Amino acid sequence: MKTTLRSALRLFSITSIFLTLSACALGPTHHVFIYQGYDNPDVDLLEWEYSGYSRGRTFSLPNGITQISHGVNLLGKDLKIKWRDNFTQKTYQTDIPLSGKLPFNMHNAEIRLIFNEFNQPEVYAIHESPGAKKYFKFKGGVYTNKLVKQVYPIEQEIKIE
Repeated sequence: MKTTLRSALRLFSITSIFLTLSACALGPTHHVFIYQGYDNPDVDLLEWEYSGYSRGRTFSLPNGITQISHGVNLLGKDLKIKWRDNFTQKTYQTDIPLSGKLPFNMHNAEIRLIFNEFNQPEVYAIHESPGAKKYFKFKGGVYTNKLVKQVYPIEQEIKIE
């Protein structure tokens, strides 16, 4: 009887620990979706949707630069965007898959959307990492002690020399 009770308590303990860790990994994790139009002013972001939040139409500030900084608590499975190439005046729309591409710990991290020199979207996950070097790719400022990982269109950690 003691052996059965001990086994049951051990199983209960292990299950409790597993469920607690699972809840931490799958539960809310505050992070920010960021887009800043001055990364590439040749593109207008018209619509976006991430983690259940959307903005049907994104407007520019009085200086003509669109800026979005939207805090969210649940990791999104994808990022849906619609944009216009100001050179060709063509409008594009795409769903960017993010499942399995984001770092395990996104607490206080950023998902940053930019448009490259070909006016195509790129998505980066930026999260804290003590000892990481400064990163200057984005015009919006310097990231210090952050790891930068490109998650779309290709997955790669950005190396800083």
